[in-house]
Amino acid sequence: MGADYFMYAQDYAPEWIPQLRVGKAHPFLGGEKVDVLLATESTPIHLEVYTRWEEGRWKIYRVRDADRGYEQPIYDAGAITQAEAWSAKVAPEYKKH
Repeated sequence: MGADYFMYAQDYAPEWIPQLRVGKAHPFLGGEKVDVLLATESTPIHLEVYTRWEEGRWKIYRVRDADRGYEQPIYDAGAITQAEAWSAKVAPEYKKH
């Protein structure tokens, strides 16, 4: 896997479902940690998924590739500031539709 596309993807292939293994949730720093195994024909991917209970639902706030020790920063303060500024700039365009 050359990039962590799973972090931002919402699509999936039906054939992935039987290959998905989700472990039990364990308490972690006020939230829950869940081990997820994405089995592939060549190399399984072991992810650690960290969740928090916010606004009446569980939300993912961190995903770590446990085998490779890689983590894509989700909550980068600079990226959030840029996204907020961009949203404020384009919001008037969406109100027109």
